Amino acid sequence: MTLNLCVLTPNRTVWDSEVKEIILSTNSGQIGVLKIMRLLPQL
Repeated sequence: MTLNLCVLTPNRTVWDSEVKEIILSTNSGQIGVLKIMRLLPQL
């Protein structure tokens, strides 16, 4: 399963492709997003 990832800047599209996973850096670590996951509010 893949996700459509599009990274935009005010001037152009930097990335537009299908990916298997997205990893985001946060102040307390990293968050991985997969297509099979639902986003849950932080408890």
